Amino acid sequence: MKKKNWIYALIVTLIIIIAIVSMIFFVQTKYGDQSEKGS
Repeated sequence: MKKKNWIYALIVTLIIIIAIVSMIFFVQTKYGDQSEKGS
């Protein structure tokens, strides 16, 4: 049980980190393109 919980927690943490990194990368590229066009 403890090992399973640890594995599930690790998987959830990895998914959250990947989601946050992908969102930050998407926002940076999106706003970066907009700022370049605006200026």
